[in-house]
Amino acid sequence: MPQNNPVSDQTNDPLAVAAFSRYDDQQQLREKGERSPQGVHGLVETYDAKGQLTARCLFEHGKRTGLSEYFQSGRPLLSQQMRNDLAHGQTISFDAAGQVSSRLQYEEGVLHGPAEYFLQGQLVRRAQFHRGDLHGRAEDFSATKSLAQQADYEQGLLHGQRLLFWPSGVMMQRQQFEKGVAKGPPEQFNEKGEPLQQPDSPDAQAQPSRLTRLLRGD
Repeated sequence: MPQNNPVSDQTNDPLAVAAFSRYDDQQQLREKGERSPQGVHGLVETYDAKGQLTARCLFEHGKRTGLSEYFQSGRPLLSQQMRNDLAHGQTISFDAAGQVSSRLQYEEGVLHGPAEYFLQGQLVRRAQFHRGDLHGRAEDFSATKSLAQQADYEQGLLHGQRLLFWPSGVMMQRQQFEKGVAKGPPEQFNEKGEPLQQPDSPDAQAQPSRLTRLLRGD
């Protein structure tokens, strides 16, 4: 009958590594890997009650370092590069259909670098982060794959132009920001690119809801 066999802590050798396995009350394997006196070390795999793989992670003396992968009912949930138990490098998440839902870069546990977000496999947002804050160009795409919004950020605040577009690519709205503060009202344009002179006109007031519909694919 299988037995749980944790590594003995009697050794004083910090480099000593031995295999271990853990079983539940029904003698179903739930975890296996290797462990040093400082903790799990090397590849460790965990399983659910049905015997399906739920996690496959690399460790260095008790801390996740290297690739960590997580699964549910046999499909991937998350693939993440780690260092000292912090996300460091690329992280990829997956939706219920197994398609990529986001592709992000981390540095010491915070978003840092390019970020992409997907809906049913289609790119819907692309942005840049710096130490956890939006920093640089961010773009949103409609369900028809056209660019719907473009904005520039600095340390998490809108800084520069924010542009909205019609599906044809014609500009819908333009507004200037400085450190999160709007520098005047937005300039708005109809589908021909002609400026709407009256910001309180029905057409101008309808622009935000039009953008929402474009992003949704209506």
